[in-house]
Amino acid sequence: MTLPPLRLDGTLPPGAYVADLSEVFAAFPARTAKRRDLNQALAFCVAAIKRSGLADEIVLDGSYITRKPNPSDVDMAVLTPGIYQKAGKQMYAAEGIDLQLLDIQFAHDQADFQQWQAFFSLTRTRQPKGIILLIF
Repeated sequence: MTLPPLRLDGTLPPGAYVADLSEVFAAFPARTAKRRDLNQALAFCVAAIKRSGLADEIVLDGSYITRKPNPSDVDMAVLTPGIYQKAGKQMYAAEGIDLQLLDIQFAHDQADFQQWQAFFSLTRTRQPKGIILLIF
């Protein structure tokens, strides 16, 4: 599935879009050193998740999925059944995942993950926007 064009405000139209890493990288290319670093950190994280079974689902949000040339990090939530924030950070750090470039929220169950999706689906001014459900 191809991601839709960004709106005038630089965000995805409202909705949850399913995409793999290649589609994300095509839609938000590494045109700056910062985006290159973020893409590498995200790719490493997804590879570690696949290799170690660290998460069941991933949702991406924040300025990373906008046209902003130098987002500070990748906002994401991961469904990690039974694993809460502190333990999740420890597990991911042990795998070498960059928790500075990736701002990861750990959802301990499906309801928590859905709450993160709902939170991510609104701008700071409470306007609807799009998110990406990352397939891996």
